[in-house]
Amino acid sequence: MARIRKNISIDEEVFEKAQIKCEKMFSGNFSMYLTYLINKDTENIEVKKDYKKDNKDKNSEEAMDSDVKDEIDNILNL
Repeated sequence: MARIRKNISIDEEVFEKAQIKCEKMFSGNFSMYLTYLINKDTENIEVKKDYKKDNKDKNSEEAMDSDVKDEIDNILNL
């Protein structure tokens, strides 16, 4: 999974309490603690996918894979 960097603003008092909690849970890794909290908060939210787009992308990937295989065969004279 790709990581993105974002800046956040948080009250100092909240940060201090969160820092104590993340020390216990994630060896002080605040990013992991935030990721954990967001995952827990959103775990019951259903994300709808655009299935037409997914199928189109999948088909184009399969076509590209086939083209790449054909080109490799041509290079190797198979």
